[in-house]
Amino acid sequence: LLLGVLGGCVERRVGVRGRYSGKSAMRFRETMGRNLGRIGQVFAELREGDQVEVFGMKRLKDWEGKKGRVVGQEAGTPKVLVMFADQQVPLAMSPERLRRVQDAPAKPSGELQVGDRARIVGMKRLKQYEGKEGEVVEVLGDSGRVKIKLGSEELAVKKELLQITANAPRSAADIDLSSLPVGSVELPTSDKEGRVFLLGIAHDDPNSVKSAREVVEQIQPSNLMVELCWERVPLLMDPPVPPDARTQFMCPEIQFQFLPGKLHGTPSESEILNLLKVRPNSVFTSSEVFEDAKRLVATRKFRRVIPIFEAPIAGTMPSFLPSDPTQENFATQVNPVGTLTWRLETAEVDPEGLAQRIYGLHTYVFRDIAHSVLQVRADSEGIDLPPAIADNPIDPSMEAFSEAAESESVVEAPTQEESTDGASELGAAVVQPWMQMQSLSQQRAGVVPGEAYRAALSEAARAGVQRVILGDQPQFITRQRLGEVTASMSEEDALEGVQTQVELATMDVEIKQEMMKEYIGSIATSEDEATLESEWDDPILLERDSYMTNVLWSAFHGEKYENEDPNIVPCFTRSSGDRLEFEFAPTQTLSTQTGTGKTTVAIVGANHLPGIRAFW
Repeated sequence: LLLGVLGGCVERRVGVRGRYSGKSAMRFRETMGRNLGRIGQVFAELREGDQVEVFGMKRLKDWEGKKGRVVGQEAGTPKVLVMFADQQVPLAMSPERLRRVQDAPAKPSGELQVGDRARIVGMKRLKQYEGKEGEVVEVLGDSGRVKIKLGSEELAVKKELLQITANAPRSAADIDLSSLPVGSVELPTSDKEGRVFLLGIAHDDPNSVKSAREVVEQIQPSNLMVELCWERVPLLMDPPVPPDARTQFMCPEIQFQFLPGKLHGTPSESEILNLLKVRPNSVFTSSEVFEDAKRLVATRKFRRVIPIFEAPIAGTMPSFLPSDPTQENFATQVNPVGTLTWRLETAEVDPEGLAQRIYGLHTYVFRDIAHSVLQVRADSEGIDLPPAIADNPIDPSMEAFSEAAESESVVEAPTQEESTDGASELGAAVVQPWMQMQSLSQQRAGVVPGEAYRAALSEAARAGVQRVILGDQPQFITRQRLGEVTASMSEEDALEGVQTQVELATMDVEIKQEMMKEYIGSIATSEDEATLESEWDDPILLERDSYMTNVLWSAFHGEKYENEDPNIVPCFTRSSGDRLEFEFAPTQTLSTQTGTGKTTVAIVGANHLPGIRAFW
């Protein structure tokens, strides 16, 4: 339709002005059509993990033909973040300068059925429901309508006003293992219980990012477990960039403060609240707060209107919303803030009296302070978490948050001291160079740390996954074990391990990707007892395999495995508002579905496949 309309406009323009005629006009129309087609192509949905190529660069010609990988979207602009092999950080690129090397998998579409997730689009009368997403709970016969559940309410909506964002969960019996990505393994269960799948990946392989997304999209499991722990929660969060007009927030409470006090004719608090779009526990942006301020000024009952936000409640973590598959590429991070207080100065003045500023509404860069926030959260729930290794530890106290709100910047606190235990210190010292080698390897491959798990989380948010479980052993335990093992090693053995990491990090990227694909495929399909045993030479790997197997068992069976660790598992659980919200969940409560249709997927490093299979 767009091509036809614009083509007609071009013809009319050519006919009236007479600039082109005959073959010239034909060539002009053909060129215009090609350009429009190219625009349609480059503005098609770019998704996290896509391989893209730069084209059409006129000034920076050295960038022409350069290939990279989409790793995010720049907040507040249509630009996408692309990781190039020779760059240390992702670069923001205009989508019209990017050509997708390989199309992203098509999103689910077709006839609506019970269990599908859909978003309301084009609602004209009941505009408050525009953009809302929920689950189809009933198809209303031949009426052309379906009943969709939006939080606590149900609404009958015409089918043409609904856009499918995720198909109904697949029956466990319908899943074909051979159609899943390379590295997929099924663990044995009884037929009446459902099915459990593993996916082995490489942390510095762009193909693994694609596989992680595809396995969640194809299976649409009830639960998803990833090889992360509470210390690695920041890998799932947005990059630490300043907030903008599109940054999403949520506040728990709204209050009103009348200065110097209520006058005759001042609206009641309930009347004022009915004027506002920003409500308690609703998702909003700064622009929507400004619109609410304008509505209040338009009543001509207030001389000045100032919205003031308090700091987030201690221990509150961001949540994630499913993104629009036609517009957004990644799960939307919702940042918590504290109580919103509207300071209303009572007088009748011209609307120009609005103060164009919002006090206290800015993102505390949660990716930087996640460790401290989680420790406050754990303390409030009686959970003992030791200090995490963080580049920039932040004081989690409310005093620090208050100072940050006043200065509109995050206040750094003194560095937290790691445990004085010698093994932990040695383990931390060994981890640092290993992480540097892995970071170098990821940079050369165009992959950002944790990208495969972030891609899986994004697809889980869209697919209606009920719980994303962080099932790996906490890093502080691994550091302890690593220090103990390193202390017992000879200098030659220690140097050999470092040399191996250097060789892997500096290997030719394409050769390494082919090697990793072959390795993942072979280790996933191997039934050789010797191969399984050889993977157990590493006691640290063995301990983590056992830990993750226990968590996976609990996630599927809904009960703790005997008396084995852990008792509490960090996870993101789907709330009534369709958000994935952080919680520390008791192990025996991890399972979210029963019956023959339940499926659980675990995404882990390929080296963990043999151990988990054997423990299972």
